[in-house]
Amino acid sequence: MSAKETFYFQHDYEPTSDPKVQVLLDRHGGLGYGVFWRVIEMLHTSENHRLELKDYILLAIAKQMLTDVKTIKSIIDCMVDPCEILMRDATSVWSTRVDRYFEWRREVSKQRAESGRLGGLARQANAKQILANSSIE
Repeated sequence: MSAKETFYFQHDYEPTSDPKVQVLLDRHGGLGYGVFWRVIEMLHTSENHRLELKDYILLAIAKQMLTDVKTIKSIIDCMVDPCEILMRDATSVWSTRVDRYFEWRREVSKQRAESGRLGGLARQANAKQILANSSIE
């Protein structure tokens, strides 16, 4: 991941209008909202866009957010059910929204690469035509 990708990701405007986030705010207040954004940031910087629910990771989040592991677990549980902000399996959580964003980025990258390739071919054909025309004279 490049330095730019590490420091920036697209996100929705005014996520507090989302009913899922409103439930999180109702149950966990500003701390829940802060943990929500911390987890989303971690998902964006993780290579596979998954957050392993290992004790040391939960402890790290708790220390960053100035709370305890029990509270972090409770907030993440809330983000999974009832909020459906995150999905979960036995070992990790992820966001379908984050996954869709990275799929969109891959598609844009492919389209730009193809446009660049076609532009290069066009320039090459144009250069050959110019050379052919200049050798005729």
